[in-house]
Amino acid sequence: MSEAIKAQMLLNKDWDLAYFLEANESEMAYWGSTQTINLTNFNDTGAIISPHRIDDIFRALAPRIAMVNRVIHRNFRATPQFLITGLRTGALLESMQRYVTTITNYTQGEAGYQTETGAVMKQTILTSPAIGDNKIYAAYKAPGDNLSRSVIIDFVYKPLYIVEEITNSVKRTFVKSRTALEVCTPQALGVINVEGMDDFLGPERQLP
Repeated sequence: MSEAIKAQMLLNKDWDLAYFLEANESEMAYWGSTQTINLTNFNDTGAIISPHRIDDIFRALAPRIAMVNRVIHRNFRATPQFLITGLRTGALLESMQRYVTTITNYTQGEAGYQTETGAVMKQTILTSPAIGDNKIYAAYKAPGDNLSRSVIIDFVYKPLYIVEEITNSVKRTFVKSRTALEVCTPQALGVINVEGMDDFLGPERQLP
């Protein structure tokens, strides 16, 4: 029972995070940290040059991610450490990590082609079923939970409490939590819109 409650709370938190990230996309656009890539442009139409594998196509994401990171660094003077996306897009990003060109230092402008052990822009990829595969969010996390540099804050009022109620003479018990998620620094967030994903991976399966 406790494990089921814990899993449901984590899933609820994922959906809250997805909601607030999407709600702040207009702020991200205002700060210039929005990029778009349309994968349908890479469809094989019989041209001489065409991609052979889907991760070849996804390498085109690297410049978009780099641009969003640079804009966030310009606005907030910090580089986002996380990429947050859906399950399928996250799997594709992980599969292309050893191939992409990385830009590792924003002050010196170092760039290089890495193989085998490279990481996408030195960022951690986080996946959640609550986030659509057509979105990749770049997010910064303040070291040591420094509130003066915090971007997303999770307020916990009361971790768990029990509510009992009677409906139609049936007693029911609910486990609830009092928390609030807030985005306080949208200029430290960015988004890459990935259009045409379903053309490559099929329609996204909705959760029951």
